[in-house]
Amino acid sequence: MFNFYSLSSSSSGNCLLVRSDNTNILIDVGISMKKINIELEKIDLSLKDINAILITHEHIDHCKSLCTINRKYNIPIYTNSDTWYALSNIYDTINEDSKNFISFGKDFIIGDLCINAFSTSHDCANSCGYSIFKDNKKICIATDMGYIDDNVFNCLSNSNFTFIESNYDTNMLDVGNYPYSLKKRISSNIGHLSNTQCSNAIAKLYKTNSNNFMLGHLSRENNFPELALQTVYDVLQAEHIDLNNITINIAEKDCLSNIITLEN
Repeated sequence: MFNFYSLSSSSSGNCLLVRSDNTNILIDVGISMKKINIELEKIDLSLKDINAILITHEHIDHCKSLCTINRKYNIPIYTNSDTWYALSNIYDTINEDSKNFISFGKDFIIGDLCINAFSTSHDCANSCGYSIFKDNKKICIATDMGYIDDNVFNCLSNSNFTFIESNYDTNMLDVGNYPYSLKKRISSNIGHLSNTQCSNAIAKLYKTNSNNFMLGHLSRENNFPELALQTVYDVLQAEHIDLNNITINIAEKDCLSNIITLEN
C-alpha cells in the first residue's frame, strides 16, 4: 500500500495523510483534532495510528491543532529548525521531546517511507515541501509558495503523484474585497501560486513523466474548483497535451478527497 489522502485543504485549514503498509504520516494539522479524527475514521484510522507529523511551516492553517495533538498523543514532529523555533514562539506547550529536525535535500526515514524535504518560497520562517518515497514510487507535496524555482521543479519532476497548490484566480483576487496590501502579499514571490502558475507548472511537469495531480489549498474567497480545473485544462490543451493521458483531481476544502492509490 502507498496511498495519499487529503483530509482538508484550503486557506482555512490543511491536513494531508500518506499511508503505507506499516506507516501513517500526517503532513500539517491545520484543522481541529476532532475533525482530523472524524476524517481518519472514514478510512479506519485514528490519531493513535499516526507515526509522525510533518510540518511545512508555522502558519495557523497548517498547525492549528499541533499543541492539542502533541499533549494528548505525543506524536513525533518533523520539521526544520527555523520552523520549529517559530512554532515554539507561537505555541509554548509543545513537548521538546517530540521534535525531530530535518535538513533540506537530506533523506530521512519514518517506518517504511523515505522522505526528502525541499525549500519553498513563502512569508514564514522557512517553509518546505516534501517528496515521499516507497520502493520505486514517489509522492510530492508542494503548497504555500509564491513561485516554483528550479530546485522545487526538479524535486517535483518524475513523480507518480503530485499535490500542488492552486490557490487563487488572478482576476478574482484583483476585484475582490481584500485590502491592497494583502493582495500584494498573496500574489508576490513569497505568497501563493495562482491557477495559471499552477497550470503552467503541471504542463511542464507532465513532460517529466508526471501525470497524476491534485490541486490543493484553494482560496475560499478568490477561487473555486471549477475555475481552477478549467484553467489547467486550457493550459494543457494549449500545450497540445492529451487530457486522456493526465489525471487532475481537486482537494475538497473540508473533508476527505478522492483517495490516491499507488500500490495495492
